[in-house]
Amino acid sequence: ENINDATLNFLDKTMVDYVHNFDEIMKTMGMGPYYLNRFFDGGLVPTLNSAIEIEKDITDSFLQALYGEKEWKSYIQELYNRIYSGTHYEELVQTYGKELFGSATFKGEKILAETDYFKLSYIPAKEGTTKQKAALFHVGGVLPYSDELFRLLPEANFFDRFIERGIPVYAMELKGDKDSIPHYGSLTVEKMIETIGELTDIAFKHNDGNKLILEGYCGLGIQSHSYIMAKPKDADTKIKIAATFVSPLNGVKSGILANMMLSMPQNLLLVHYTLASLTHGYVKGDDLRRSQDFALRGFFPKTPFGRFVTGWKNQDYANVKSISDLTPEQRKDLAGSYWISPQNCEKFPVPVDMAKFSSRLFRTGITENGDVPFTYKGKQLSYQSALKDSKIEFFGFFGAKDRLVPEATGKFMVNVFGKRYHHVVHPDAG
Repeated sequence: ENINDATLNFLDKTMVDYVHNFDEIMKTMGMGPYYLNRFFDGGLVPTLNSAIEIEKDITDSFLQALYGEKEWKSYIQELYNRIYSGTHYEELVQTYGKELFGSATFKGEKILAETDYFKLSYIPAKEGTTKQKAALFHVGGVLPYSDELFRLLPEANFFDRFIERGIPVYAMELKGDKDSIPHYGSLTVEKMIETIGELTDIAFKHNDGNKLILEGYCGLGIQSHSYIMAKPKDADTKIKIAATFVSPLNGVKSGILANMMLSMPQNLLLVHYTLASLTHGYVKGDDLRRSQDFALRGFFPKTPFGRFVTGWKNQDYANVKSISDLTPEQRKDLAGSYWISPQNCEKFPVPVDMAKFSSRLFRTGITENGDVPFTYKGKQLSYQSALKDSKIEFFGFFGAKDRLVPEATGKFMVNVFGKRYHHVVHPDAG
């Protein structure tokens, strides 16, 4: 009987290994066509279409001048402006765009605390508003292209929407980039959880003992929830509501990014993570950018020709001689272009432990009863602990036109929390 059981176990394990290895081989073979398809759709086709558009712009303008519909001087000026804007657009992104990106600061803002990786800033409600008891605790941190996104511009940022309604903000943000934070690659999900607990203590006391709204945006949403799952009783004493905005909580349901992760052989990911652990301790920002850009077919605008095309289509940049010459739309354009630039992404890689955490969400996903494929101090993270040991209410905000984070990624929360979860979908939001 023992020999029979051992034989069956051996055969069973052999079959599992065979299926896994066969699947890995098929994925490896499929990587070539996958990336070729993305290169064709996201690179070659936009390049050809843009070249045709530029040729059409030149021809149409020339014919207008030829038939007297436009002065020759105007034609030459337009052509000069387009060429000048195209050739200088990347320079504008790397100078003015870099200076503008993440530049929002607020009256009365002050730093309350600092840790090895993070700082906690207090942003008071705007003058003239009625200060609410509620306060927002913003969970910033490791996000591809950086959490400075939330401070995009003084006139366009995430925090204004709260403080103009009398809700002060406690912003937990990275202290800097990989070059300014010692041991950047050693940041882990466990340390993130501990830091959220430590800094919410400070914010809770500073807010006169009034409970907070814990908020996480995009990939930071599941990290904010991880604190509640790991320490539900502690969180319950300080947190009234946990809100996420366009967060791919159950990443396996996200579609585009999940398909990209599932198409990659697991062994290749493990090798990549191992090499990263042995070197810097993090997955390089440019590796992340390329993966996302291929998945989204979005790398053409960041190429030299893509930058030229953007400037060509926006010839008014030829008149920009200083940052004060920029229009409101140009300020947003340059700040946003720098945000998603290779140069900025390279400054903010993702520590290996946090990369593993994210990849499991996109490859394995969260179960219908809320089990998360990750552990905290040897114990599996699960929304069941938040359900049983806290009274926190959860909100998930999504945009119906968001092709990157569909609302399906948060639907499991309905099964877990019932009426304690509020699933909000804005029909016209991207």
